[in-house]
Amino acid sequence: MSVGRTGRVTPTAVFDPIILNGTRVERATLHNQDFIDALDIRIGDTIRVYKSGEIIPQVSGVNKDKRLADSVPFKIPENFTAADNSILRNHLLNFVGRAAMDIKGLGENAVADLIDAGFLSNIADIYKLKDFRAELIKQKILGLAKNTDKVLAAIEDSKKNSPVKLLTGLGILGVGSAAARDLILHFGSIEKIAQASADDLQLVPDIGEVTAKNIVEFFAQEANRQMIDELKNSGLTLEAETVAQDNSNSEIRGKVFVLTGKLEKYTRDEAAALIEARGGIVKGSVSKVTNYVVAGEKAGSKLTKAQELGIKILSESDFENLIGEQID
Repeated sequence: MSVGRTGRVTPTAVFDPIILNGTRVERATLHNQDFIDALDIRIGDTIRVYKSGEIIPQVSGVNKDKRLADSVPFKIPENFTAADNSILRNHLLNFVGRAAMDIKGLGENAVADLIDAGFLSNIADIYKLKDFRAELIKQKILGLAKNTDKVLAAIEDSKKNSPVKLLTGLGILGVGSAAARDLILHFGSIEKIAQASADDLQLVPDIGEVTAKNIVEFFAQEANRQMIDELKNSGLTLEAETVAQDNSNSEIRGKVFVLTGKLEKYTRDEAAALIEARGGIVKGSVSKVTNYVVAGEKAGSKLTKAQELGIKILSESDFENLIGEQID
């Protein structure tokens, strides 16, 4: 089994090394249980392997004439996810990572130690750690008192994060930061996304059938619904801010923005979400139709091109003034 960023378990065929298209190959993905069942792949089987696109090893079939007499169909254990700490660790690290909730101090070692000590069994437990401050300090899991308090403060501060970051951190397969932003912009809250049908979800740009199914299946699980309730009760933000818009007098609605460089107070996804919530359009490249370029630190060729085209350049403070956003 291999474990991905979102905690998804992928069965993997491990076989005697072979030379395939000039390279040594000894592993190939088995995708999922349906794939295993369709080819009737069993432990100890002799398999046929090829390279998809001459790059990726793939299993194409089984030589059943060489099958062991006592072989039995292989099933992925239903409790594999719950039993394997590496899956939980990956899931939690995705949640606390910079692309999601960005909780400083909860790195790989800290997360692993918290799991091993029994403090973390799911995402919602992160926001209960403050109740165990004395024990955490006693066991020095997060260091001495000063460092423990620093981490606990970072956890509390993360409650202010946008629902886009929270949705990204849930680890739903196919829902990265861009998809999370589009979903929040369309539905307005994580709770409404949780109630949406697959057809409703596919009304969101770039949300296809597979991702819609993954979202529906995620929120159909009782454990996940309970986790969302616990996160809400802990004070996390599940609903996007409503923004009053004056359609007749807007410097943002319908205008094309390009973001470049590093902003101090916003990630690029957060800035894009603010623009789109006010009816603006965010593009990845500068052209003659661009109205504004928001330039942060170390802005590069996009800024240069904007200057050449005479496009209005916004600093971060200019951007805040334009969107009417003030951050402490």
